[in-house]
Amino acid sequence: MPDVWIFDSSGIIDIRREIPDTRAAIRRELLARMAAMVDTGSLCFPHQVYSELTVQQTDDVFAVWAKQVRRSIRRHYAPPEPIVREVLARQPLLADARKQTVDADPYVVAQALAIRRDGSSVAIVTRDYVDRLPHTISIATACDDPAIAVPHMRLPEFCDAIGFDLARDP
Repeated sequence: MPDVWIFDSSGIIDIRREIPDTRAAIRRELLARMAAMVDTGSLCFPHQVYSELTVQQTDDVFAVWAKQVRRSIRRHYAPPEPIVREVLARQPLLADARKQTVDADPYVVAQALAIRRDGSSVAIVTRDYVDRLPHTISIATACDDPAIAVPHMRLPEFCDAIGFDLARDP
């Protein structure tokens, strides 16, 4: 199990897909567990993910959660720009040039590299597994680059790893 889990926006939003509104108590329990992990430094996300979650959905459950945990993030809330540039030099299609706002994906990967270089093992939790060529590649594709080589998984695998049963009754 990695020392630090790094979430991208899709990994957090995927909670809605995996835990429907009819099971809101389970969703709240998972978010509480994730908040506790933020407090211990074992779960984080860069500021750009926070922005993606909160810019338009200020009262959404995930925006509210991100606002609550944001100040507790202790690990590279803003990944160093040289590492972001390194990621983009290696995988320029990780950022969608068509976007009017900053794309969080390169920052997620850069955060993983920065934390790993500080001596911790990392894994990215994402639902971004589909390349949208010729414009963008997925986080998974970028992470699979041998020069980057960051483990990644979807939300159900993360839940299994931390011992959280998504299928159980509330």
